[in-house]
Amino acid sequence: MKALPASSVAGVAGIWAGAAAGVARTAARSTGVVAARAGAVARSTGVVVAAAGTGMTAVGTAVVAVGTAVVAAGDAGAGMRQRWNISAFLGVRAPGRWRTAGVPGSRGRPVYR
Repeated sequence: MKALPASSVAGVAGIWAGAAAGVARTAARSTGVVAARAGAVARSTGVVVAAAGTGMTAVGTAVVAVGTAVVAAGDAGAGMRQRWNISAFLGVRAPGRWRTAGVPGSRGRPVYR
């Protein structure tokens, strides 16, 4: 059997090396495309999550505002009661109202007490 010339062997080896490099390049390119798609999905997911977080922050802010208003109303009511209690303690009458029963000497007539 006759040996192949060195140039032929080198040519065949070059063809195989080129094919292997092409396969590797294609694999790397497809991997890069997959990675880019995954990155785009992750980025869009991150945008959605960030938007949801912003929405939840707005909801939390609204809830805090409502709670603050409720607390302020409660404080105002408590302050009002406290003021009238102190006034009663000091002998200053709280605003009266018309009564028709339980007032001595009224004989059923409306009396402002």
